[in-house]
Amino acid sequence: MKWVERFNRPERMLHGVVAALFLVLLITGLCLHLEVLREWLGAWKFEVRMVHDWAGVLLMVVPWLLIWVYRRSLAAFFKEMTHWREVEIEFLYRRTKLAHKFNGGQKANFLIAMILFLGMSVTGFFVWQSQWISLDLREFLYSWHKLLFYLLTAQVAGHVFLAAVYKPTRHALQGMLHGKVSKEWSDEHHPLWKQDED
Repeated sequence: MKWVERFNRPERMLHGVVAALFLVLLITGLCLHLEVLREWLGAWKFEVRMVHDWAGVLLMVVPWLLIWVYRRSLAAFFKEMTHWREVEIEFLYRRTKLAHKFNGGQKANFLIAMILFLGMSVTGFFVWQSQWISLDLREFLYSWHKLLFYLLTAQVAGHVFLAAVYKPTRHALQGMLHGKVSKEWSDEHHPLWKQDED
């Protein structure tokens, strides 16, 4: 079987760091948010909150450091992921199955995730450093933080389902884990991708 590179090492590293930190934030956030888990934590609640807060800080800082350090290796990824063509719009409207390296759904997923992560970061930071804001504003931002958490969790769950469970697309997980996908899969799901490189 012939394989083609889909993600280079810095791309996989960036994805892995974001995924790991999000998982920590998800688990600790649920423990702090759900009353049954808060009661179960008991005296550990303070430590879990500290892990949650600092994982949030790391998520705001570490990915940007990686993007800066590996900017040359990551430039093509960000350029392609943020460049919308007519075919990507057509893909979203289900008028075509053609795709370049990333289809319209993957680009929309990326855009939504960035917006939600930004919202979570801003609201989470001010809830954490609440001495700078009024109590009413803190409660308002906390409500938004929870709403964005639900939306981001649903979005990530859909992403994981398509990448790891849904049979027609789960081969893509190979690309993130090992960097390569089969040429047969790429030709079927991203037929315009290799044309871009020719």
